[in-house]
Amino acid sequence: MAWIESHVEIGEHPKIFKLMELLSIDAQKAVGAIHLLWHFTMKYAWRDGNLDRFGEMAVARGAKWEGDPKEFIKALQSAGFLEGLQVHDWMDCAGRLVTDRLYNEKRRKTAQGSAKSRSITAQNAVKRRQSGATNPTNPTLPTVPNLTLPNHTPPTGDSGGLKGNGFDVFWQAYPRHVGKQSAIKAWGKLKPAPEPLKKILEALERQKQSEQWQREGGRFIPHPATWINGKRWEDEISQTPAGGKYAGIKYNQG
Repeated sequence: MAWIESHVEIGEHPKIFKLMELLSIDAQKAVGAIHLLWHFTMKYAWRDGNLDRFGEMAVARGAKWEGDPKEFIKALQSAGFLEGLQVHDWMDCAGRLVTDRLYNEKRRKTAQGSAKSRSITAQNAVKRRQSGATNPTNPTLPTVPNLTLPNHTPPTGDSGGLKGNGFDVFWQAYPRHVGKQSAIKAWGKLKPAPEPLKKILEALERQKQSEQWQREGGRFIPHPATWINGKRWEDEISQTPAGGKYAGIKYNQG
């Protein structure tokens, strides 16, 4: 079941007030239209929030807008909910679900590849037995096939992707996209292999909610390469006693 974050402040957000003014609608209809827009995006463009391929008419109808589609899209753009037909700050709205989906998708593909390898190995063993292959050390005994699977190294793809080792999933989840090549090199230095990807992504999601990372539009978010080299997923998050929201990141010194 798909879901998306909805904060209690949305009904009083300046963007909602702007949308109400532009379309001459009340808060209930404005909030409903935005949520329906997000639901449509989650269903058909969850990876990146880009609705360009659908066009203005489909996007307006997807949000259940019954008026003029062009007027609706223009109002969404003016209010800051759309940039062209790209949902503004899509990863902030649906980042955790997108991360989970990409992680599960990668696991399914890995499991399918392993199952296919085992099936091919078993089929080859049957063929050898059927062809009458014998043991060279004792011709009267059949050769026992070696069913041990070879070590499998996931394909790395092109130098900018590293799809097989989880970098693409990390890169899409990380909120600051700068210095990609440096980040790729840093990721590749995690020996013998990257930390469990789920552990890294869970820590990243916690830090994205911290006061330090949200301050001044993300100005203090580390570069991805710096975050990887410092193994910042091991940092501790401190909390305020009352509000329960993340107040900052307490960096380990060891």
